[in-house]
Amino acid sequence: MNEILTPQPTLQRITPEALDAILTEAKQQKITSLALIGPDVDLQDGFWGKYWVKRLKHYPRIYQLSSPFIINLGEKLEYLSHLTSLLLCYIFFEDAQIKQFGNLVNLTKLDLSFNQIGAEGAKCLANLVNLTE
Repeated sequence: MNEILTPQPTLQRITPEALDAILTEAKQQKITSLALIGPDVDLQDGFWGKYWVKRLKHYPRIYQLSSPFIINLGEKLEYLSHLTSLLLCYIFFEDAQIKQFGNLVNLTKLDLSFNQIGAEGAKCLANLVNLTE
């Protein structure tokens, strides 16, 4: 097993280039829970640090990207149909990329906090009928 996918009690900082390998392995291993956060999340920052620690504690795999801009993020995630829980915070993506979330049919929990989701993106998310959170 690749060490980068081994569940960690703390986050791992990665580059956008490393994300491709992580997502490929996540697909192969049928990982069900994944958290990707942007570089602006600071777990050491008093109130906000505690806020983030609380939100992330249920995710065994937490990756902090060195850049919030991931080209074709929707395409990269659409093959992870086994995911039941996904957190994408402070990562900038467009509504068009959310359309590709339609393949994530097993999602019961989706957290897109601190992102700019428009009306088109919200319509696409409405098709994820298994969401409970």
